Amino acid sequence: MEVAKDWLVTFSRIVVKPSPQTFVAEAQKAKGKFASAIAWVAFTAVVVQLIIYNLGGFFSLSKLIKAFLFTPIVFLFFVFCMHNFYQKFFGKKKYYDEEMLYLSVGIFAPFVLAGFLVTYIPVVGGVLSWIALVYPVILTVIAVTAITKLKIWQSVIVVFSSLVLATIGYFIIPALILSLMSSTRF
Repeated sequence: MEVAKDWLVTFSRIVVKPSPQTFVAEAQKAKGKFASAIAWVAFTAVVVQLIIYNLGGFFSLSKLIKAFLFTPIVFLFFVFCMHNFYQKFFGKKKYYDEEMLYLSVGIFAPFVLAGFLVTYIPVVGGVLSWIALVYPVILTVIAVTAITKLKIWQSVIVVFSSLVLATIGYFIIPALILSLMSSTRF
């Protein structure tokens, strides 16, 4: 129950006061939260699929299962890329993988849900959805800057490079895993 409380407090603090000090304070809770971070990513992906269905979309069990399985994998790939780019591009040695995962989930989970819901607001939904798409990326840059002590332009490079690779990975990783599963005989 304590883990759920930590996550809800993190979500609320990031939404209410997304400052570098908030990100540094919340990153202190990252140790041991790997499983719950993956659970929040999977939960968010499933909720988005269910919202699509409830708003008149076509229900697809296979899409729901793919979202549940592959969204956490691609999200981990995004965090893996951020951490590796932080270390390799700028010659840093310290490990911030747990903190980056914790803060990324803390940023993306509430804003993905909110951004997805505002898409359905008539007239202004399109504009608001773009704002809701860009805002978490900006917050991620601020979070990476706060916890790693990189310069802002370095954090921009780390986050946007990771975002590009994760977007490519969103299409390639599921196809790769599915092709490996279909080629394996049991």
